[in-house]
Amino acid sequence: MTQQQINWTDIVDRQTGLLTQNQNQILKKTRVLMLGLGGMGMNTAAQLVRAGFETFTLMDCDTVDGTTANRTPFAFDDTFGAQKVDATLKYMKKINPAVSVQALPGMELDLDSDPDSMTGLIQSHDIASWAMDGIAGRIFYTRLTKQIGSNIKTGKPA
Repeated sequence: MTQQQINWTDIVDRQTGLLTQNQNQILKKTRVLMLGLGGMGMNTAAQLVRAGFETFTLMDCDTVDGTTANRTPFAFDDTFGAQKVDATLKYMKKINPAVSVQALPGMELDLDSDPDSMTGLIQSHDIASWAMDGIAGRIFYTRLTKQIGSNIKTGKPA
């Protein structure tokens, strides 16, 4: 038996009718910034890949451990100790091998983060999803997006 290669057209086939072919192409080209890859962030990333998005930047400073196992689909014995961005990238590639991912391990947002470096990062994406655990990172991100006039604000409730 030969292994079938997953392709983007197969991934988005079932949503044709809900979205037009042009709208699916827009999703494919949309640049997504994922800030935080715990239970909420990693599952959001996986669903976005399944919806047809292909270009991502992943940012998280944490590693996979036992506390991750109850809420993320990529937490296995072989991923324990790995950076969450690397484990998420590997999982995303299993869903769609053509996905383009820039991984930024070790980056953490807090109130002392450099707004200039983050401004460029946020502005170079069409969508940003923050799912950070710490309140300081959420405050920093919310203030920065308001300051730069970005309409890119998504996240989970506190």
